[in-house]
Amino acid sequence: MQTLTVTPKLRAFVGGAFYPTGFSLVMYPSEDEALEIARRLTDHLFRIDDIFLVPPQVVLQEIAPTVDASNKPLPSMGSDGSIARSLVELAEQGHVGLMVRTSNDQEITALRGVIANSNYSFAKAYHSLAIEDL
Repeated sequence: MQTLTVTPKLRAFVGGAFYPTGFSLVMYPSEDEALEIARRLTDHLFRIDDIFLVPPQVVLQEIAPTVDASNKPLPSMGSDGSIARSLVELAEQGHVGLMVRTSNDQEITALRGVIANSNYSFAKAYHSLAIEDL
């Protein structure tokens, strides 16, 4: 499993906020919980190369700068900026994420099945034009 590096492909075309189309992001209160879920994912449909660890410092150093994290953000057409700010808040509390390649409905369904009874604090699937709650 690799640690996430935010590249331009993982940002929204308009505005530049974090928007990893074709991936899902799930956050957990601890790294141990995230790693256990990563193990379970590899027992199902997912390859280790399709799972990225997202430590709090990556969120704070690479995702936070993609949005205006001020206390009074300007309204935007989409919710990508406000969702990214939610990730920053969780990272400040030490939450750890997994970004998982979910490019089709079968993969999203498999991910839902694995995380269903886990203690996740955030779970979203990023589609081309929508962000879906998991």
